[in-house]
Amino acid sequence: MTPADAAAADNALELMLWGALIMLPVVLAYTAYVYWIFRAKVSDEAAYH
Repeated sequence: MTPADAAAADNALELMLWGALIMLPVVLAYTAYVYWIFRAKVSDEAAYH
């Protein structure tokens, strides 16, 4: 069995590609936003070391 034989149907792969292209910037933007919100909320002494 080759990788091409084991792959999903082309339309399913295209749907996953479009989903990833749309969701990746959303996830990265949300992560950056949350990091920005909580950037100075915890002091160095209160952090877990």
